[in-house]
Amino acid sequence: AASLMSIPAAAEDNSLVVLGDSITSGYGLDGYTAGDNSSAADSFANQLAASYEEYSNFAVDGRTSGELLTALEDADIGADTVIISIGGNDFLQPMMAALMNAFTENGDLMDYISGLADGTTSTEEADGSGMLSGFLDGNDEATSAIMQIMQSVIKAANSVDVTAVVDNISDILAHVENSAPGAQVVILTVYDPFEGVTGMEMLDVVAREKLAELNSGIAEAAAQNGARVADVASAFKGNAAELTNITHGDIHPSKAGHAAIYSLLCEMTEPSVPTNSNVPVKGSPDTGAEGIAVVAGIAALSAAGLFFSRRR
Repeated sequence: AASLMSIPAAAEDNSLVVLGDSITSGYGLDGYTAGDNSSAADSFANQLAASYEEYSNFAVDGRTSGELLTALEDADIGADTVIISIGGNDFLQPMMAALMNAFTENGDLMDYISGLADGTTSTEEADGSGMLSGFLDGNDEATSAIMQIMQSVIKAANSVDVTAVVDNISDILAHVENSAPGAQVVILTVYDPFEGVTGMEMLDVVAREKLAELNSGIAEAAAQNGARVADVASAFKGNAAELTNITHGDIHPSKAGHAAIYSLLCEMTEPSVPTNSNVPVKGSPDTGAEGIAVVAGIAALSAAGLFFSRRR
């Protein structure tokens, strides 16, 4: 992605600047190439850009709120509209670190997970989603280990200082407001990728509580700094299976998820742009996904460096 230092100092007519993390870069979509934020045509940002004469996407995969704040210190933003999606990695990076540490401590389980990640584990050992049920069937010790790993992830999520994250976001919004006076600034709330997914109840309970606190803080910070809130969390509520790739071990939005975000932003920023009326926004479907298998799939992708991309 381009450096924030390249953002023009003077606002341009009909211009869009996008700031954020891997959700904003289009990670996980068809055509996505790491470091190239224009590569995923279906990302909400690239779709939205079609109605602007000038467009810059400065998202960085894995970026936290503190990292974005640091990147903005010496940057002047000039745009009519600024879209920001940040905060998810402040929770997810500690959770994934706990996940990988716990798996590393269980050598047999980690060997199996690594095999799934690099393709050396026989698919006959895995279930139809390529995850872990074949390994766990009748293996009480492995099942117990997975449950302990989930508890470690939950503990990591609970340790996150939400107040500090909200303070970062407030400072980000204040900088954007000062740097681009008169611009329309929209910040996205952070969705719960586990809600409505069978077997993920433990992670969902923690995520729901912590993200509710975060999103409340985002709303307050937006109100204090003249920004608007795109409530992505409500749009995704109960629809993780359709709007994210969680059933494949990836929390990022699916093509349908990006379409939902795009539609939400169209309503707020460009009413003349047609929205996608087929995007599901209600209901709590039973996905049938096994929670343990999903967690294992997340670990497999993490082991392969495919889940939460590290900052480049």
